Amino acid sequence: MMEYINQKYNEDGTINCDINHPDYGWIPTTLSPDDPETSELFAILNAGTVASYTPPVKTQEELLKELEDVVQSYLNTIPIQENFLAPSNFTQYLGYPNEFRLKAEHVGAFFATVWGYSNTEKDKLIAGTRTMPTQDEYLLELPQYTPYQGV
Repeated sequence: MMEYINQKYNEDGTINCDINHPDYGWIPTTLSPDDPETSELFAILNAGTVASYTPPVKTQEELLKELEDVVQSYLNTIPIQENFLAPSNFTQYLGYPNEFRLKAEHVGAFFATVWGYSNTEKDKLIAGTRTMPTQDEYLLELPQYTPYQGV
């Protein structure tokens, strides 16, 4: 029988543990019922005592970074909606007279509105005056874009 230690379920429902390999010594291994090489040991451990999966606790900094990524992903869709070829492509039309300048300014002003909102909410989160929203909740509360209508 193979020796094993540190058996614990992971987020996928498989089991992580260390096994004592005859050639390599103790090695980290993931046991799965779908893997012919590890399914037998998975069945044995699964029937016994295996530590429960505990999701890692994210720091406030990590959660704030995730919300910032949600904002950036959302904003990356806006220039594409306005037929600019890439998320940052609209910036090349700012600052000088051209046929796309007003549309680019409209997009840029929206970016400023969203980042202003997001920075205010981030300050509240850091200060503890609001609770941390989920990414989906945060996306729903961001200002909604109104497409450029022309002059």
